[in-house]
Amino acid sequence: MSSIVDSDSVLAVDLGTVSTRVMLFDAVGDRYRFLGSSKTPTTAEAPLYDCREGILRAIRQLQEIT
Repeated sequence: MSSIVDSDSVLAVDLGTVSTRVMLFDAVGDRYRFLGSSKTPTTAEAPLYDCREGILRAIRQLQEIT
């Protein structure tokens, strides 16, 4: 079986208009296993206008979970 990603772990980011989610997957054998996710409010609009902040917040939450 070939993989789309040549990595042991994948961090997926879903940047929505209301919330930002990050999901962590890890390679186990020839498949990926879901490890965890977190969700924070999107920061692309006022007052921050910077979606990176929401992504970083979600990653920090996921780090605490995992």
